[in-house]
Amino acid sequence: MNKLKLTRINKSKEHKRELFSLLDKRNFSISHKRNISFSQHSFFVDNHPYRAWFFIEYCNKIIGSVYISKDNSLGIDLNKENLAHLEAVLDILYKKYKPLKPIPSMRSKEFFINVSEKNSPLKSALKNLKYVPIQTSYQLKT
Repeated sequence: MNKLKLTRINKSKEHKRELFSLLDKRNFSISHKRNISFSQHSFFVDNHPYRAWFFIEYCNKIIGSVYISKDNSLGIDLNKENLAHLEAVLDILYKKYKPLKPIPSMRSKEFFINVSEKNSPLKSALKNLKYVPIQTSYQLKT
């Protein structure tokens, strides 16, 4: 029996509450702004830009989330204590999904993972799994 599973996120209030709770507990972020309202969050969930979005569940408890974007990027929200499940999560995704066809200068031919510069635990876990960093991005001040 596999204790780890991915459950597709839907637009239900229950899923929105669970996602909002995960968001509140998140230690690292790339694009999320703190202190958004539940209604702003609900609007985002209803209109999300992802190809697929899942809760990560272990022993029937939600421990994180993961999404696949249309540019073949993956977004992983797992806290440090649950990073031991990272490899299994990626294995499940890779078995169910293949990268979309590449588009030169727009979409990579492989999946890639965006990681906050400050998220040392996730960077370390990915390096331990033999993933190779491919770029560093900088945000320009406006």
